[in-house]
Amino acid sequence: MAQTEPGRAGPAGVANENAPVRKCWRHLKNRRDQLDYEGALEKGLPIGSGETESAHRHLIQRRLKLPGAWWKRETASDMAQLRVTRANGNWKDFWSNKAA
Repeated sequence: MAQTEPGRAGPAGVANENAPVRKCWRHLKNRRDQLDYEGALEKGLPIGSGETESAHRHLIQRRLKLPGAWWKRETASDMAQLRVTRANGNWKDFWSNKAA
C-alpha cells in the first residue's frame, strides 16, 4: 500500500493512484505560493482566465479561422507562437535572435 496523506486528503489505506482527491490536495498544498490571490490583486494582476481566453480568441482563432485559410497542424502551432511573440512586443528580438 502506498503512503497516504492524513485527514482531509482521503481515507487511509487507499493507494495514491486510487485517490484523486488526495492527488489534488497534494498538488495545491505544494503550490500555495502560486495561490496568493490577495497579493495578485494588490499588484493589479489578473486572477481569472478571462484575459487568456480573450487573447486566444483575438490572437489565435482570428488568424486561424480566416475565410479560405487552411492550416496543417505542424504549422498552426508555429503561427500561433509567432502571433503571441508579436503581441507580447518581442517581434524584433525574436527576429534578431534568428539572424544571429
